Amino acid sequence: MALQVSVDIMASANDKGTWNTAIERIQTYFGNIVNNASEPKFRRIKKANKIFEKDVSKCIGSEELLKAVGWADEGEFWVLPPDAPVEPLQEALRLFQVKAEDEEGDMKRQADRQRLLAMEKREQEEERKAQLSSQFSADKEARKDPNWKASVSAARNKAGGGDIARVSN
Repeated sequence: MALQVSVDIMASANDKGTWNTAIERIQTYFGNIVNNASEPKFRRIKKANKIFEKDVSKCIGSEELLKAVGWADEGEFWVLPPDAPVEPLQEALRLFQVKAEDEEGDMKRQADRQRLLAMEKREQEEERKAQLSSQFSADKEARKDPNWKASVSAARNKAGGGDIARVSN
């Protein structure tokens, strides 16, 4: 439960860039332990390590995540005890994958919505052009009539019926 909450906090409390950078780094740390469970060098992270500081420490919720999977805060280091199981690390990796798939799905849905809006806009524009073309054709036919006279322009109507070519105060 704490693990899921930590992942959710990290995903929601940080911008996408910070979240992605932290997760990539944490996946490396956890993956090294899962793949080399007996190797002690992967079970210690120096807090002052520039990469850890830059990529993980600044991510809100990262400390809670480390604690949730078994890491202990031992002053200058984060330490995963030698007898700590790797299952919580594997679960964290799985949760990261689920979040990534959710983000991909969200991005795809957003792209689909944008495509649909663009398509609707194009259809409206085509409909408007067809209407204008129809009006133009009707006007062209009307002008063939020998009794046809031009009507008052829309600009003249807006100007209050006055002379639209003359500037007045």
